[in-house]
Amino acid sequence: EDIAQQIYALFKSNILTLLDNSALKNTYPAKTKDEEVDLIINDFKQHLGSDVFAALSSAVTEIVLKNIKNDLENFGVVFDNWFSEKEMINKGQINQSISVLKENKYVYKDGGALWFETSKFKDDKDRVILREDGSSTYFASDVAYHLDKRARGFDLLLNVLGSDHHGYVARLKAGLEAMDHPAECLEVILIQFVSLFRGNKKIQMSTRTGDFIPLFELLEEVGKDAARFFYVSRSNDQHLNFDLDLAKAKNNDNPVYYIQYAHARIHTVFQELRRNDFNFDKNSGISNLGLLS
Repeated sequence: EDIAQQIYALFKSNILTLLDNSALKNTYPAKTKDEEVDLIINDFKQHLGSDVFAALSSAVTEIVLKNIKNDLENFGVVFDNWFSEKEMINKGQINQSISVLKENKYVYKDGGALWFETSKFKDDKDRVILREDGSSTYFASDVAYHLDKRARGFDLLLNVLGSDHHGYVARLKAGLEAMDHPAECLEVILIQFVSLFRGNKKIQMSTRTGDFIPLFELLEEVGKDAARFFYVSRSNDQHLNFDLDLAKAKNNDNPVYYIQYAHARIHTVFQELRRNDFNFDKNSGISNLGLLS
């Protein structure tokens, strides 16, 4: 999903939060609130003018993306390549992929929208790829993106998705098959959710209401080493309860502290070896690791 659309959604959620925290709380049904927010955003766009609004959106997108990259780098995660959905749209790649689906006769019109017959490929129902107003759906972008990856010569496509996106697997494979690519070329790794706890109390989070803890705040509170350790302490298919208090504890209840303490003791042993003019044979040490069990 393009980050500009993510920012739009976040902007929308912030306005909804303002409504919920105002005297107007509970006076709007959910649908009406969404419509009210859309009106506010449209008024904002008209007030600034399309060119200024586009320039502002571009500047905000650049700032937010830079912050995301910085947060990930501080967490020890670096991506070699960042892909822009907007660039893909501007190149006409979404329309090209839809044209392929049309040529292969896997689309039909219903209710003014264009539907992709994913049900012919083990999906539980057909999916909209073009809305009534002619705008493409996220799914249409996903189809085009996977076609682009295949065009770049990749024979194995690895997707890492949240467990709530398990329903996407069948439709993504359908998109590949309908465009004459084997479904087996796509492998999806589903990641279970993480729940944050403080003082044995779960921290309630919702991006829709604007209640969440960003990664940089987590790193500031518990540190990079603890955050990385806790995240890899469970398999990706297991739910993780992240205890913030435990991650900060300076005792042996905290596995990170215990490991760091062991590392410090081992470092002291090596210092003593050097102080007493002993040499350490790394290969010999590795071959005798079994003595520790």
